[in-house]
Amino acid sequence: MNRRMLVVADGQAQSLAALHVARALAEAKGMEGEVVVAVQPSMLGMYDPILGAAAAYWDVLESQKEALRAVVRRQMDEAGGAAAGWPLDVVAGPRALTVAQRAEERGAGLVVMGSGRHGWTERVLGHETVLDVLRVAHVPVLAVPPGGGELPRSMLAATDFSERSLDAARAAAGLLAPHAEVQ
Repeated sequence: MNRRMLVVADGQAQSLAALHVARALAEAKGMEGEVVVAVQPSMLGMYDPILGAAAAYWDVLESQKEALRAVVRRQMDEAGGAAAGWPLDVVAGPRALTVAQRAEERGAGLVVMGSGRHGWTERVLGHETVLDVLRVAHVPVLAVPPGGGELPRSMLAATDFSERSLDAARAAAGLLAPHAEVQ
């Protein structure tokens, strides 16, 4: 696996956990990080020429992006170490596709992102960002739960013995803490 990782943040607690794990990967495995915030635009009110909603919408979107930039930058500072100095980009677009595209553009060998709890509406509507990224990204994705912050100490590898699944297991094993348990 190459040493570039893309860390996905959104200012929530699980983003801070992902930043801590990414920092630990940088320190233990010599990985380089870059942080991206993907703001999912809402199409509501965009096509009302009478009220000028489209122009107002873009102003609101830019304000939202700047607010998220400030929150995520604080989280990067809190994570400390190399994470505090990583490049940060806030972009608008469909979250999963934007993350996958950015990972490919930057040549990332890993995507690190937080994994939060989802209610029944998110599950029914299919709005689980980690699962969406897994479906479209061509690189391994490490999902970090809220409160996480250390390298994984155990791994359960399920495989169909195809070359891709064995590559995935090897990549995951390379992210483990020293003396971790592999099953």
